[in-house]
Amino acid sequence: MSKESKGKSIETYRVEKKPFYQPMSEESTELKELWDCYLDGSAVALIGPTGCGKTTLLEYFAYEVAQKAKDEYSGTITTVLCHEDLNARTLIGGYILEGTNSRWVDGPATTRIRNGGILYLDELPGARPNAMTVVYSMTDHRRTLTVDDLDEQVFVAPDNFMVVAAWNPKYHNRKMIESLPGRFWHIPLDYQPPEREAKIIQEIAQVDKKMAFTLAQVGDHIRGAGTGIRSKGADLSTGQLIKAAKLIKRDHDPVVIIKRLPQSLTSYSVENKKNFDEALEGILHNMGV
Repeated sequence: MSKESKGKSIETYRVEKKPFYQPMSEESTELKELWDCYLDGSAVALIGPTGCGKTTLLEYFAYEVAQKAKDEYSGTITTVLCHEDLNARTLIGGYILEGTNSRWVDGPATTRIRNGGILYLDELPGARPNAMTVVYSMTDHRRTLTVDDLDEQVFVAPDNFMVVAAWNPKYHNRKMIESLPGRFWHIPLDYQPPEREAKIIQEIAQVDKKMAFTLAQVGDHIRGAGTGIRSKGADLSTGQLIKAAKLIKRDHDPVVIIKRLPQSLTSYSVENKKNFDEALEGILHNMGV
């Protein structure tokens, strides 16, 4: 994966190696919807809990786009982590001083709409309203961006340009501008059921089928689908389960590693550690671990 970093919140890269991606179900259409929206010039919002595979889906799609197009920019992803300090200037760009002269430097939105590729607005509701307005004309039928500081130059998006947003609806108190969500085609995503999530863990971590399924079941319980753990709605990512599987593969004690999993949750604290441990012991006993 080749990357170009532009600070902690902006990153541009191409997916060089095909990621492992498993659809939500045998009948799910999220990848086809992404492709059809791309071909139609429509913006997409990937909506789901943290670590459920939103970025993985996008990277798999971007890889496919790059392989089919074979040009420099198609499938290139510029990720912008949206937060309260992100403003319109950061997205569009501006002039910087070099000695006694000034030079224009494109921001991520201008770069992508000039050249094509995917502008990925991660956790979009976290951005300020004035930053959100930058994407207005890029996400409707106009597919344009007007840059006032460049004599109101209007950039028209090429066919290989796409705006993709993503967010976890659980964690955002900031209300988006009312008309903004309607500019995106929404693709809902969620954690996969244990039997399917186990296949992901097994494929990526290269552990045996039984351990992969055990971890997937534990994840399912911690997220609140099971009984005994008071963390309903907890966002334990598939990535955390994969990390646990890799450690277990390196001969770490499975019980110790599995009991560490709740520590990545926002609902975890020293005070409720005992509750988590007791609940997990019961779950692991029932699973024969």
